[in-house]
Amino acid sequence: MTRHPLLVALALVAIACGSDPEPMGIGPIDPMEDPTDPTDPSDPSDPTDPTDPSDPTDPTDPTDPEVPDATAPSVVSTTPEDGALGQLAEVSIDLEFSEPMDVDSVREALDTTALGLVDVTWNTDQTVFTITPLVPLAYADGLGQDPATVDPLLYVVTLADTAHDLAGNPLDVGVRVELGTLRLLDAVLSDIPALTASITPSEVVEVDGGHLEIGDDASDGGVRAAFTFDLAPLPADTAEITSARLRAAQLINWTIGTPYDDLGDAVHLDHVSFTTLQTELGINAAFNATQVSLASHEGFVEPGVTFIDFDVTADVQDDLSERAFRGDRAQFLAYFDDPTDLEHDDDLIVLNRPNLALEVVYLAP
Repeated sequence: MTRHPLLVALALVAIACGSDPEPMGIGPIDPMEDPTDPTDPSDPSDPTDPTDPSDPTDPTDPTDPEVPDATAPSVVSTTPEDGALGQLAEVSIDLEFSEPMDVDSVREALDTTALGLVDVTWNTDQTVFTITPLVPLAYADGLGQDPATVDPLLYVVTLADTAHDLAGNPLDVGVRVELGTLRLLDAVLSDIPALTASITPSEVVEVDGGHLEIGDDASDGGVRAAFTFDLAPLPADTAEITSARLRAAQLINWTIGTPYDDLGDAVHLDHVSFTTLQTELGINAAFNATQVSLASHEGFVEPGVTFIDFDVTADVQDDLSERAFRGDRAQFLAYFDDPTDLEHDDDLIVLNRPNLALEVVYLAP
């Protein structure tokens, strides 16, 4: 057999070096760098790593659109809160949800029978639902100065747990909201005797039978009537004066002289504030209170009218707002346009004191 001299030489060289020939292009394999190792933490794109932030189907991401929403929605707040009393008749009810809701399912699950006809609206995110009665709710009404004697009217709204979110998940629990409206009471307030009288610029006029006179007397100083009513019996938390009527009675047959001809065609009424009728200075200040009146009204008393029923709602509401500053009082001054005709005689109308009253209708919790 013939051997090729070059191959023999190479073989001998390899034997002399003491190593075996290795296949070309293949090196030793390190098991620590095995690319098939599934636990290799250095591989940022390892598809089996559950914490890989690049995984588009990460089941721990609640905002992932590919992950089904299985969370039940809930009502996180209601306005007013359940059990709230003292609500106005025009109250609206807001239900706030934890996530956008399916509009139709909420309507079907809602019971607003107690409110009558209602209008319902959503915010743009479909997370806040507003219920507004089309007709104002009613108030429980009663008489007197103590709202506790009147039971409030209660209204209930319910939302069943069949209402669901956009993914179809039903409410975690149904909702019930009960609210009560304000109480409406009618009270008659008495006058304060020490601050209710007929007065001239310098003195209190004593009138037989305790009546009240308005006009002019022989001294040509003028006579005006000051009325003061006590607001203290009204509750401290009175919400609103819905009506206030000043009631009086003119004793037409007791008229002296010709006051409507000589002093003016009607008696005016000013809403005023004064502090005393016990001193000459205080009397003079009260007599001239029309110069700094809070409000002025025409036609309080007119010729031939016996029973007077005059609206002073805005005046009493203002006094209630300033009750601490004004001493819990509502005060008025009645007078003719001309305080005197300078004829040195009496021209007076007479009001029956027992008929004087302030009837107030008010709202309170």
